[in-house]
Amino acid sequence: MSTLFILAHPNPEKSRFNKSWAQAAQESDYPVHILKEHVNEEGNFNIRREQSLLSSYQGIVISFPIQWYAPNWLLQKWLADVLTADFAYGQAHELLGKDITCLISTGVDEESYSHKGALGITIPELTSCIRLTAGFCGMKYHHPYIFYGAGKAGNDKVEQSTKTAMMHLREFSTMQKTNNFQKEHAHS
Repeated sequence: MSTLFILAHPNPEKSRFNKSWAQAAQESDYPVHILKEHVNEEGNFNIRREQSLLSSYQGIVISFPIQWYAPNWLLQKWLADVLTADFAYGQAHELLGKDITCLISTGVDEESYSHKGALGITIPELTSCIRLTAGFCGMKYHHPYIFYGAGKAGNDKVEQSTKTAMMHLREFSTMQKTNNFQKEHAHS
């Protein structure tokens, strides 16, 4: 499979939504990379290993919760550490042409994350750093799946969101295969 699922939750064992999405992805034979398991006691990643992993896949799905009105610290550290010059951009440009999407959970409702809501900002605006980073690295950013209100949601919402997240993942993977097929046969 050419799509890597990255679980970027700082406490995956306590997660309900992101963990459920990762489990469903794994059950559907997507390789799942849990960032928390690959950060050492000093809070560092094996950068070459992470870069090699990214190079191996055409599509990247990052699943994470919004914490303190931003992508969480673990994801931000991973992006800063792994997407280095002469890997993600610069001469090597290893991520050029790859596809990326996100599965995002928030603790509060959608209305709060609107211009007229309590927070006055949308999730796409809060996560624009990922879209902009993807663009800078030459990747194609695809619209994310966002689940609002995880903080108060019951188990039925976890199940429902998992089905929707997996539908988003399958559509993303199918789109990649179609695009790759068209690229490969464009010069035939």
